[in-house]
Amino acid sequence: MTFTRHSHLGGILHQAMLWAAASLRSGEERASTTRLVPTHRLAILGHAGRTEESMARRPLADEAIDAILDQIVDGTFAPGEALPSEQDLANLLGVSRPTMREAVRALTDRGILNVVHGRGTYVTEQREWRDLPTLINVVARTTSPRELGRQLTEVRRMIEVGACGLAAQHRTDEDLDALRTCLADYDRAAAREDIEEVVRLDLDFHECILRATGNPFLAPVMHSLTDALQRSRRVTSAQVEVRERATRHHRDILRAIKVRDAEAAKNAMRAHMTQTRDDIVKFASDH
Repeated sequence: MTFTRHSHLGGILHQAMLWAAASLRSGEERASTTRLVPTHRLAILGHAGRTEESMARRPLADEAIDAILDQIVDGTFAPGEALPSEQDLANLLGVSRPTMREAVRALTDRGILNVVHGRGTYVTEQREWRDLPTLINVVARTTSPRELGRQLTEVRRMIEVGACGLAAQHRTDEDLDALRTCLADYDRAAAREDIEEVVRLDLDFHECILRATGNPFLAPVMHSLTDALQRSRRVTSAQVEVRERATRHHRDILRAIKVRDAEAAKNAMRAHMTQTRDDIVKFASDH
């Protein structure tokens, strides 16, 4: 499966908005041009070595979900292809049919599979997926930490620039106090080079901005993005120059929010997110 820059970025932002709105579509009409998975390719699954006993450390349905996603990523199950029956899949993966049924239902809820009654279960195009964490997980399997971090930060910039403007318009005195506390705690953690605390407080600062908007959908949308960026945040936050720039940017953001200057707040966040993206490109791993 090949992922391009535009399919990554556009797909992730589009799915983030859909996921936040929790919209669902049945999509039965999409199966009009489908094809079956060639039988010889299914042998790959039979040698996966997955059994009920070996999966006992995790919920069996989660293991089955991961196994199916693996086959989607490597092209065994391509978009538009019909999966084997639940019973055949269960036999191939060494799990019970109820476990496989649960896995298929979960992937259907996420928009990854489309069940057409009387015809079969089909793999959908990636652009139709509705679950952002799954999309990020799949893209991460074929993308370097540097490229994934760059793309996710571009999505963050699209969302957080606007959010910062809203925060400037709607913030309360309590929001300002929370931002000031985060910034002061961040500076202290940076001074003692407590990287884990620096990362946590950086997340808290941005979370406070999202809360200050008064929009309940923004924080849930951002959680999957920020969770996926934890690794690159640790790498960049270990750099003194990055921490010092972040402190300056945070102060600029706070100053604009305090005086309710929405445009200045957006400009400050845009500069911060652009620099964050550049830092990831410079310091994150390319493999």
